[in-house]
Amino acid sequence: MKKKLKTFCVISLFFLLIPVQAIGSRPVETIIAGCVIDGMLFDVGDSLPVKQVYMLTVVPALNLTPYEGKKVRLQGKLTPGDRFQPDLEKGIEVLGACDQETRAVIRQELPQAYSTRAEEMAENDDWSNAWKYINKAIQLDSSDCSLYLTRAKFYTTQGKFAEAAVDAQRAVQHGCDRYPDWAFLAELLEKLGKKSAATDAYAKAVGVCGYKPDRDKFLQKIEQLGGSIDNIPLGKDGGKEF
Repeated sequence: MKKKLKTFCVISLFFLLIPVQAIGSRPVETIIAGCVIDGMLFDVGDSLPVKQVYMLTVVPALNLTPYEGKKVRLQGKLTPGDRFQPDLEKGIEVLGACDQETRAVIRQELPQAYSTRAEEMAENDDWSNAWKYINKAIQLDSSDCSLYLTRAKFYTTQGKFAEAAVDAQRAVQHGCDRYPDWAFLAELLEKLGKKSAATDAYAKAVGVCGYKPDRDKFLQKIEQLGGSIDNIPLGKDGGKEF
């Protein structure tokens, strides 16, 4: 029997869109259907063979707690800026319970969903919710290096460089080892006055950087910190700037 491929689309609250009408930047009539998990609505589609994630801001926000674990359907409009306006007069239609397979796959998407939501809150200076969502994301998946990078950037924005450096170190230890990741860590260590550690991090950046202008900047930084650039392996030329 051929196995059916399912597309699990996360929406923000988290929605997959089924557009009915779209004219330029005017509101798009939309039908939203999916499962409510952890107070968020996730939509599951069977028509595409790849996993896709969509996040929208719901205005006004809906309290979906009463529908936890249920399949629901809503109607409304999608406006510029990925803002969804539900038609509250049409209410929320309960379609039944979410099946266990759907629940399991949605759970796998929650960490990134929370992280994206956290970044959205940070952009709006809603730091209380930004910290709540990013911490929840890390609690759910402590092995995802990108989550530590996001939290490190939050700390940096608020001038908490020591905390940011701890998370940036965790990020590279968990697999985020592109040259911008090492350079970010190096800059934080430099701010904290840890010259030796900063020099080592810049050297790591040099070793994986194939973009010569940035690589030259890192080498210059190493010399400014009193380090030696002799015998530092260089990343292969031809890389692009991040």
